[in-house]
Amino acid sequence: MEAPTDIDCIICATVTPDMVFPATANIIADKLGATNAWGFDLSAACSGFLYALTSGAMYIESGRYKNVIVVGVDKMSAIIDYTDRATCIIFGDGAGAVLLQPSTDETGIKDSILKSDGSGRQYLH
Repeated sequence: MEAPTDIDCIICATVTPDMVFPATANIIADKLGATNAWGFDLSAACSGFLYALTSGAMYIESGRYKNVIVVGVDKMSAIIDYTDRATCIIFGDGAGAVLLQPSTDETGIKDSILKSDGSGRQYLH
């Protein structure tokens, strides 16, 4: 990848977007100058980055895309109830991003197994 215009797709995993729309991925594309990219947000809390990374890898593996950026970002401090000491200590702010590209050697994502379980949600609110 030589320029932001080479970016094909941006996937942003977040449960704390600055606004409901446009997607945070689209705002990132604008800030980067990635005028040829499409993007979307993925909401899966703690596992969001893994879901986004696996999704991005599948786009690369399909052969249709060459440059996919995956972002994981959350500002949990904006939504945490700090009076609830049982849950506030396990949430924090953070961000990270990776560029995914096709690989011809042995590097890359070998495998992923993703599952989800909505039980226990009452302990998070």
